[in-house]
Amino acid sequence: SSSIDSKSFISTLIDFHSNGGAVFLFADNVPYVSHASEFLYKKFGIVLAGDYQGNKTLAFNEDGYFQAGRFGQHEIFTGIKHLFEGVTICHPVYSMSTNRRSITTLATATDGNPCIIAFDPPIGSTEGRLCLDCGFTKLFINW
Repeated sequence: SSSIDSKSFISTLIDFHSNGGAVFLFADNVPYVSHASEFLYKKFGIVLAGDYQGNKTLAFNEDGYFQAGRFGQHEIFTGIKHLFEGVTICHPVYSMSTNRRSITTLATATDGNPCIIAFDPPIGSTEGRLCLDCGFTKLFINW
């Protein structure tokens, strides 16, 4: 959907995450990113943009976080050597560079934009972890 029906959804999700709840978001291409994009904007100053026709496979490279078409070493990828990026994918757009420093890029799509990102809260924080995968279609195509 391109609009949020329940305004309480985002505030409930923010409260959950702010109180230690872990969140894993999947997004598709614009305009099918509204829920994830609104949450990310309010929480991290990030919006989701784009409608990249990916349809390619990402390959593991231990330090491949920022290389187009690669994903790097991270617990979430344990045992994975190849990962379909999705058919139509979006990417995060950071409103400020300080927001980018709190987020870790785990994978970069074949167009050179981040496609999987994560947030690990600092020690002592009450916030939960977060992971965003911008290639929702990988869940049901080419896996």
